[in-house]
Amino acid sequence: MTLERRDRTLAVQVLTRRNDVAALQAALLHEQISELLVRGRDAARLHALNVRVRSLEAKAAAEAARAATTGNANVGGIAVNTGGMVQPPPGAPAAVAQVVAAGNAIATLPYVYGGGHASFHADGYDCSGSVSYALAAAGLVSSPMVSRAFESWGDPGPGRWITVFANAGHVWMEVAGWRFDTAALAEGGTRWSRGGRESAGFVVRHPPGL
Repeated sequence: MTLERRDRTLAVQVLTRRNDVAALQAALLHEQISELLVRGRDAARLHALNVRVRSLEAKAAAEAARAATTGNANVGGIAVNTGGMVQPPPGAPAAVAQVVAAGNAIATLPYVYGGGHASFHADGYDCSGSVSYALAAAGLVSSPMVSRAFESWGDPGPGRWITVFANAGHVWMEVAGWRFDTAALAEGGTRWSRGGRESAGFVVRHPPGL
């Protein structure tokens, strides 16, 4: 049985489906902003979207501050809120923030075998669908990829900000020190976690420049 099938079995044990609406909205708004910037027009709409994004980011910051009072924040310099989301550390490149935002948007969605491959937009995601979705938010992949394909993706070795670990049966990644992995979903109800995965047997890759 592959690790991906094992992850599927673990994931069905998760009893609740939790999704942070603010994070999803932010990810979608960032996509719209990128499209508008490329087109170079509709300044009024662009301004309105930016206002909404700032509002959502302020809300996320407030939630992180509240989490800090309960001991759920400031782990390795990255704030974690009670909804299973993380925040990129200060000074992180924009691409890292986009990957984190997209990861937050699907962090608590259920594991679905093959999920995220027919389309980036799905009700659940498997391991490679999850990683593909998060990386696509920063333009690091252009279409969903299977686990094996990540073995030759990007540049070899670990990255400074993002490192992908792949083999024929499973793929996961570390983003700014956080593990993003479907195997963590059953453990804590979110794909985000700290450590807990051996890298032996995985090909290590990273996006160029990150």
